[in-house]
Amino acid sequence: MSEPFRCEEFSHPLGRLREFAPDDAGYLAIRLSAMDPWKTLGSEPAGLENYLRRPDAALRRFTVEIDDRPCAVLAVRYPWLRGSFLEILAVSEGWHGQGIGGALLAWLEKQAARLAPNLWVTVSSFNEPALAFYRARGYADAAVLPGLLRPEFDEILLRKGLGEPPCSCGHSH
Repeated sequence: MSEPFRCEEFSHPLGRLREFAPDDAGYLAIRLSAMDPWKTLGSEPAGLENYLRRPDAALRRFTVEIDDRPCAVLAVRYPWLRGSFLEILAVSEGWHGQGIGGALLAWLEKQAARLAPNLWVTVSSFNEPALAFYRARGYADAAVLPGLLRPEFDEILLRKGLGEPPCSCGHSH
């Protein structure tokens, strides 16, 4: 099988997808900490920067770059429960409504479908826009994780079935 999560297959008229660089972490951590869900959860820039920088062989991180600046971040864990787990999909506030998030998710679904039959994501229960975003794209509630990050909020585990990936012979069965 060829390398999963190929940046060159991402398409959006405003920007290009590239592997996340450690230098992106501080810039994006500040922006994430000012946005929900991280703002409501009380996430600090230093903690987010550490998450974005820390070595993790099972976690792939990407950014969309527009005008030489990162404007979005995507972090995906593979393998996870017969699939991939989307840990972060965030678009900086100045770029909301441009279709970047939808394009990133469509790209990830295509890439993840080559590997396993599921794509998972958790969304904070108060984050109605994110819940609507994923549900509109075919994600179904799979479980409620009470107080996972903060006692007063639940996390909603969502799943999208991607179909069975090709077997090692290259064919779907």
